[in-house]
Amino acid sequence: MASPESLKILRELQSRPDNKICCDCSSKNPQWASVSYGCFMCLECSGKHRGLGVHISFVRSVTMDAWNEIQLKKMQLGGNAKLNDFFAKYGVPKAAGIVDKYNSPAAEIYREVIKAGAEGRSYTPPDPKSVAARKAPVSGIQRAPQSHHSGSSSLGGANAGSIDQSSGNYRLEDLQRSAQDKGDFFAQKQRENAMRPDHLPPSQGGKYVGFGSTPAPGPQGQRQSDIDVGSILNKGLSELSVLATKTASVARSKATEMNDALQDAGVAEKTKEYGAKGWNLL
Repeated sequence: MASPESLKILRELQSRPDNKICCDCSSKNPQWASVSYGCFMCLECSGKHRGLGVHISFVRSVTMDAWNEIQLKKMQLGGNAKLNDFFAKYGVPKAAGIVDKYNSPAAEIYREVIKAGAEGRSYTPPDPKSVAARKAPVSGIQRAPQSHHSGSSSLGGANAGSIDQSSGNYRLEDLQRSAQDKGDFFAQKQRENAMRPDHLPPSQGGKYVGFGSTPAPGPQGQRQSDIDVGSILNKGLSELSVLATKTASVARSKATEMNDALQDAGVAEKTKEYGAKGWNLL
C-alpha cells in the first residue's frame, strides 16, 4: 500500500487537469498508473497494459501498491498530456490500439526519456522525421495479447524474482503487502457483488455474473432429504398437539360429570337422613 508521503505526491499529480482523464481513453478519475510513461489510466486500460509485459509498461495502483523514490520521480517527469503530445509528434494518435501504440518506436523513445530523467542523465530523443514510425491502427477496443515475458505476474506485472531495471527495486515484504492489499480489494468487490439483486441487469444495479457470484442454494442450504424429514416431524408434532387437546377436553368433561354425580349423591344422602329423623319424631 502506498505510504502517506507517496500518496500525497500522487494525489497532487492526479489533481492536474490532464491527469484526471485516462491517458488512453475518456474514462475519468483514473486510479492506476504506468511508471514507464509517468501516466495515469483507468482500470480497464491498466489490464491491457499489464498484458504488454513489464518491459513495455510497468503498472501500479495509486493506492494499493508500494512506491519507491525513482518511480515517483518518473511520475513527476511524465503526465498524460505530455505523453500524448509526444506520441502525436511521432504520428501516433491517442485513439490508437494500445498494443501497437506502446510497441511503437515512439513509445520506446519516450520510455528512455522518462528513465534518463529519473536517473539524472541527459538524453536527446531523435527527430520524429528520422524515425520510421509504424502507424498504429485506430481502435479503442483492440485487445492486448497475453505476454509471455518471464517477469510478468499478478503483482502489477512483475514478480519478486524478475523486475525490470527501469521499474526500480522492491523488497519482498513490499510485494507481499501489495498482493495482500489487492486480495482484500477484490474480496470486498465480491462481497459487494453478492449483495446485488439477481433479477436486474448489472447496468441497473444487478449482480455481475462470473464476478463473485455463486449458484443460489436450496432453501436455507438444506438437502431435500433434510427437508422431507423435517416435514414429517412437523406433521407428527402437529397431530400430537391436536390429540393432546382432544384428550384434555374429554378429561375435563368426565371430571365435570363426576363432580355433578357426587353432588347429586350427597343431596340424596342428606334427604334420606332427614327423612329418617322425621319418621322417628312421628
